Amino acid sequence: DGQTEHGLPFSRPGIGGLEHLHGAPAHDPAQEPSVQGLLARGSRVFSMSSAGSQQVVRNYGAVGAAKAALEAHTRQLAFELGPHGILVNAIMAGVAHTNALRKIPTNSEIVDSATRRNPSKRLTTPEDVAVAVRALCDPEMLWITGATIPVDGGEFFCM
Repeated sequence: DGQTEHGLPFSRPGIGGLEHLHGAPAHDPAQEPSVQGLLARGSRVFSMSSAGSQQVVRNYGAVGAAKAALEAHTRQLAFELGPHGILVNAIMAGVAHTNALRKIPTNSEIVDSATRRNPSKRLTTPEDVAVAVRALCDPEMLWITGATIPVDGGEFFCM
């Protein structure tokens, strides 16, 4: 912990911490994430969002608000990390059978509705999401950052 040469406070990050990036001047090479050994040029950062970030979903209020904030933070990190050659995107996965979904009281209604709406008439799978993330990690994929990318087979636009 200390101060930059400009007198701004920063902390040496712990596991997964990027707190030293906030408030540090972008031109201070000592504060670049690659210098700290966290992320190198060409790294990718992904967050996981959902349609509840952009639409009202019954019994999803707190999570929807958190996902909306996560998408805003994803855009902010894309702005802050872009000069270091690091891409940051949010994946807005469609409804999938997960432990998190099972905790929502109306989960069976959500599954039925998503299956009916989806043009492919099925739910999103973890494999669908993995394929999208793998594609976004392609070394030639350099121009998508700060985006919320639906990986849902068209479920969201059919709401």
